[in-house]
Amino acid sequence: MVRRACPSRLLAMLGLACAVAAAHAQNPETSASSSPAASVLFASGDARVHRATGAAPLTRGAPIGWGDAIVTGADGKLQMRLSEGAMLSLQPGSQFELTSARAARQPLRLLFGAGTLRWTGKALPPDVPGIELHTQRAVIEVRGATFSAAYNADGSVNIATERDPLQICTRAGCITLTDDGAVRVRSDDVVPTQTNARATFR
Repeated sequence: MVRRACPSRLLAMLGLACAVAAAHAQNPETSASSSPAASVLFASGDARVHRATGAAPLTRGAPIGWGDAIVTGADGKLQMRLSEGAMLSLQPGSQFELTSARAARQPLRLLFGAGTLRWTGKALPPDVPGIELHTQRAVIEVRGATFSAAYNADGSVNIATERDPLQICTRAGCITLTDDGAVRVRSDDVVPTQTNARATFR
């Protein structure tokens, strides 16, 4: 089921990738060595972390810091647990970045740039800002939902909730997915449309 709502603001945050690159130029050090943003639960095949100091393969227990980019190759798979408690699974050909930690009542921001992921989260208290998962087409506003997201060959994104409401916003507006709903986001200038397609995991 899809409920549509008017956006409360223009989602200029869809251009987050450029801001992330600028932030890296100013702050090239990762925080993995001090306060990890996540830790690896499982890794197989080509699964690597990219940071200012270079790229390195990921293994079970490896820390991931704010600003780190995770890339899985053609045979790569990865599961990690965020410091917030959510568990994230990445399929082959995925790109994911832990963009910025929660600060001063601001949401946690993450960047999903390619591939397929599954998110299993815990419910956040009402007074805690949510999590913004930025894709190339939309922003997924998460407060504990279990959902999947996958890029299609044309660059569009399929997003499907498994339980709990999930809000998805583009510049054109926001919709709320409920009851195992699914949408396809074709552009950041149009409202997502309903679909039956869902991400597959192997």
